[in-house]
Amino acid sequence: MNPNHELAWRNKANALEKLGRHEEAFQLYERALKINPNWHYLWHLRGIWLCIYSHKYADAIECFDRAIKLQSEDYLYWHGRGFALLQLAKYEEAIQSFDKAIELNPNYEAAWYWRGLYLQELQQYEQVIASYDKAIDIKPDYNEAWYGRGVALASLERFEEAVASYNKVIEIEPDYHEAWLSLGIALGNLERYEEAVTSYDKAIEIKPDYHEAWYNRGIILCDKLGRYEEAIASNNEALKLKPDFHPAWYNRGIALNKWGKFSEAIASFEEVIKLKPDDHRAWNSRGNALLDLERFEEAIASCEQALKFKPDYYSAWYDRGVALGNLRCYEDAITSYDQALKYKPDHINAWNNRGSALDNLRRCEEGIASYDQALKLQPDYYTAWYNRGVALVNLEQHEEAIASYDKALEIKPDDYNTWINRAIATSNIVEISHSFILPVITSYPDLTITFKNPDLNEGGKQGLFASYEEGLKHCPQETHPEGWGKLHQAIGNAHYTYGCKDENPYPHWRKALSCYENARKTLTQFPEAHLELLQDFIRCLSALGQTSEAEELQRRATDILQNLLENTPSPARKQQLALRFAGFQQLTVDLAIQSGNWCAALELAEKGKNACLSWLLYSLGDDSSPTYSQIQNLLNPTTAIAYWHISPNALNTFIVKHNAPSPIVVSPQLSTINPPEENQASDGQLPTTVKRHREFEAWVQNSNKEYADYREIKYSEEVGQSTWRVSEAFRSRSVPQERNRLPDLLEDLGKILDIDAIVNAISPDNETSPIANLILIPHQDLHRFPLHFLFPEQFTVTYLPSAKIGLSLRDHANYQEIINQKIPISANSY
Repeated sequence: MNPNHELAWRNKANALEKLGRHEEAFQLYERALKINPNWHYLWHLRGIWLCIYSHKYADAIECFDRAIKLQSEDYLYWHGRGFALLQLAKYEEAIQSFDKAIELNPNYEAAWYWRGLYLQELQQYEQVIASYDKAIDIKPDYNEAWYGRGVALASLERFEEAVASYNKVIEIEPDYHEAWLSLGIALGNLERYEEAVTSYDKAIEIKPDYHEAWYNRGIILCDKLGRYEEAIASNNEALKLKPDFHPAWYNRGIALNKWGKFSEAIASFEEVIKLKPDDHRAWNSRGNALLDLERFEEAIASCEQALKFKPDYYSAWYDRGVALGNLRCYEDAITSYDQALKYKPDHINAWNNRGSALDNLRRCEEGIASYDQALKLQPDYYTAWYNRGVALVNLEQHEEAIASYDKALEIKPDDYNTWINRAIATSNIVEISHSFILPVITSYPDLTITFKNPDLNEGGKQGLFASYEEGLKHCPQETHPEGWGKLHQAIGNAHYTYGCKDENPYPHWRKALSCYENARKTLTQFPEAHLELLQDFIRCLSALGQTSEAEELQRRATDILQNLLENTPSPARKQQLALRFAGFQQLTVDLAIQSGNWCAALELAEKGKNACLSWLLYSLGDDSSPTYSQIQNLLNPTTAIAYWHISPNALNTFIVKHNAPSPIVVSPQLSTINPPEENQASDGQLPTTVKRHREFEAWVQNSNKEYADYREIKYSEEVGQSTWRVSEAFRSRSVPQERNRLPDLLEDLGKILDIDAIVNAISPDNETSPIANLILIPHQDLHRFPLHFLFPEQFTVTYLPSAKIGLSLRDHANYQEIINQKIPISANSY
């Protein structure tokens, strides 16, 4: 070969290119250009080589410029220059080069294509489509142009047209895996989810290691089709192919969370965080999974990490508020919801939950305003209508509450909680006027429940049972087992309550038992609902004197509760359950008293009290509790204990005296009042224990109202006006008059507690060593009141939260001084 024959060198270089020996080919281009530096086509080839094989785009541009300088009318040189400029993101110069290539050869489809690709980077999608259309006009089977056209159309959310473009690509080249992937995405946006999955499957069939297709397939399966197990498997395949692909870890976590695998979801989100520590979505979703596990403190910390990276992330503010609400930190929860609403004012759940937090702070009017905001945004948001009704009941605005409940029921007629609350609100009024109901009827005359059933307009007892019966129509046993059971339980509770108000309660209580038996048919499959039912069932059996049946249910309930607590991982949730079902322990005390086992009754009362104190103060279940003989260590011949116990059914007082073989129970037993035959109560008067308990509940309610009124007036006087609704008659009452009501209230309490009987039991007339020191151990609401005021001044009174705490103080240096310290007997000093 002639060493100076440049054409021969070029041809040899071309042959080497075809053999894949690119570096050798480049060296031959170099040699040929040394022989003839003015050979413009070789400069063009050298530029292409630099672009494709070494990605030296700046050097390539110099080559194209040399070629253009030598031959400016060749469109290929301008096209190559545009390509290199595009890779360097020099978009303006690139478009000028492509336009020049098109000017020189308007039918050069590649220039139109690359021009469209450049405009895609600038998001000028209409011009992109126009460029691709020109390329396709010139070359109808130009699949890359069809594909780019589909991408641009999808960017404009013109998904139907995008699908048509992708289908054209597939028609031209069936194995174009990117087109199958993009087709799946477009179909998903058109809500054609099954077709989308089929497209992803085709992409994977063509390219099994296509992790993006596995990933997108997982998104559709999880978010749109609810096929969580398949979604997890799909993301797992993506992660096998690309273990550091954090989006797949994230979507795997979402699928696990939706599938109820919360711990595994957390592990997935933590993998995202390892790969991308500032991923705010992963931190927040981790917090969401922790919420589901009721690990509220950890959930808050995770949401706060999300907010550290994205302070305006409303979802994290919202979830933080939910966690704080569950921890009863309602003020902080409201602050979080306010932040969520600052960044997303139309977040209806934030408005609703904010209202619930305000209700829990007894700021019911503000709560209602919050619910109203949610309802402005979504008028058919039944939860907000329901919560609005609850708030109105708290404000004793029962008719408005019923109107809200009715709106909720128009939207969701099978919501048993709403039917139950509507019934309770109805029982508080004599007759429902139409001042609040009529607007509902006017809006939806064919849907309104009161239009269909006029009995629902009745108040009192008739309206109560009409609401329950209507609820049962919408919650049949076969399709709504929990609702059906809860409604029967509510009817039973209504019969029980009416029995407590009747001189002859037994017929009512037998009806209650029948309702509870019905409720048991379905509620056994719902552990918490079953426990609530058993609590009411045992209370009723105990009141009827059916002790053996009550004890059997008590044992069963204890096993269910223990199993529930053991399977609850969250300490906070465990605490809530233990406190919520403390009534079982309290009813056990009643059963022991009925059986005459007063030592065991006192020990059970003390154990229940200490368990609650332990949960409340330390958030753990410390089961240790003193025996009756150990409680005796608090006493001496001149010291006695008055120990109260309140259950859902009775109020009892234990008197514990030094060296007494058993405590004294100052409370008439059911068996002494028209004693029932075995397993069957006879009709007669209301048992004294139940009557006393009801009187005490009414007294507490009245006392709370008196105190709330006092605080309201005092606040009104301090600020000049009240923020609450206070009637003119109420405003006219003075604070001192309210303060002076306390002695009268306490006198009524003394009669309910039968203080005279307690004093006689502590210091009978024939006692040789009179009692001088009295330890009072109240229970529940009794802790709030100055009980020492009820006793004669002869006693030096001391308070203890429980006997166990008293025993723990015995080693204190000042124990005796504490016990003997006299509390002034004056209601006004309290």
